[in-house]
Amino acid sequence: MIAYLIHKKINRYIIACIVASIVSSISYQLIGFVILGYLDPFFLIASVIGAIVAFLIALLTGIPVVYYRKKG
Repeated sequence: MIAYLIHKKINRYIIACIVASIVSSISYQLIGFVILGYLDPFFLIASVIGAIVAFLIALLTGIPVVYYRKKG
């Protein structure tokens, strides 16, 4: 959902993917903090790995958005 909204807002594909991955990773860590009540000891590693996975998801999510933007 975050990737879709950011791709709708930002026109540059790669910049939108980078922003979406950073926002997704940070929000995931914040949610984990709220649920657990403390910060995960491996949050730095989890943030980097989560950002990489979120970047790949943002790449795939952005394809239809770019297609429809060019089409219409």
